[in-house]
Amino acid sequence: MHVGTHPQRAAIVETSQVGDEPAPVQARIGAAIGALMSRALLVRTTIPTTFPMLAVAAGRSDAFWQYAPALTGVAAGLLLVTEAGGVATDLAGAPWRPGAPDLLVTTPALHGAALDALAGL
Repeated sequence: MHVGTHPQRAAIVETSQVGDEPAPVQARIGAAIGALMSRALLVRTTIPTTFPMLAVAAGRSDAFWQYAPALTGVAAGLLLVTEAGGVATDLAGAPWRPGAPDLLVTTPALHGAALDALAGL
């Protein structure tokens, strides 16, 4: 996602993280939100996890990421996003699988830009 006239600048990006994450995970969350704020129209965080993933599946949001996702928290949303044509990977770009350290679901058009924006965080 890039600042400027690119369509990514109009993206709505979401995460779902709770406040009791370990300090290193909280630091990653803060860094990711900061990095995305200059690249997307809106960055928001909410719980439960299923709601922002439903927004991606319905086309009301463009991307969702989460560190340390729990399968029980993401399974329903993952099914709906992928059935709607979305992409689900880890932050290295590999297809998402249970036990992966992180999760990214996006529209196909924004997947590469979202991976780039979150790389190394």
